[in-house]
Amino acid sequence: MKIQFAVLLVVLFTGCKEITYQEPQPKGKKSLTRIPKALQGTYFIVERGASPTDTMTITDCCMMDAKGIKHILPLNDSLIIKSYKGYYFANYSSHLKDWSLLVVEPQKNGDLICSGMPTDPKTFSKLCGELSRFVTIDSTRQDGDEKIYRIDPTPKELIKLVKSGVFSEKSLWKKQKP
Repeated sequence: MKIQFAVLLVVLFTGCKEITYQEPQPKGKKSLTRIPKALQGTYFIVERGASPTDTMTITDCCMMDAKGIKHILPLNDSLIIKSYKGYYFANYSSHLKDWSLLVVEPQKNGDLICSGMPTDPKTFSKLCGELSRFVTIDSTRQDGDEKIYRIDPTPKELIKLVKSGVFSEKSLWKKQKP
């Protein structure tokens, strides 16, 4: 199955309710200009304990899916990666007003754990309660059927959010050994 990193980000961030950010996270930290070596490799994508069905290869500037089709990953105004405290933060914006975030945690064995905030309406109020322990929801807006909640954490607050488990939508990207 063909998966593209930017498309995967959009799928992870689509839902009835969403947490967004005013600017790419962590704010005040420098954006990377290339895909880091720690993220490069060929991966099997395992969603919530299911058997791996998708593979992808990430290089310094592009991805190659299981069929060998190359996808350029331009780090630009709508896809920004930052590194902080051992995590990579993939920031995605389709309209440059708000940013969505995927937290990527490299493992010692080369695997990646990719985490996002849940968007399920059934658990969203619990998520907002958890968030309020660490950061203020600074604004909300309606975008069609979707309610957007925006937060503006400091880098220290962002790490607390990551470690608290609010980024609970996880997938494992299992690194294929050469």
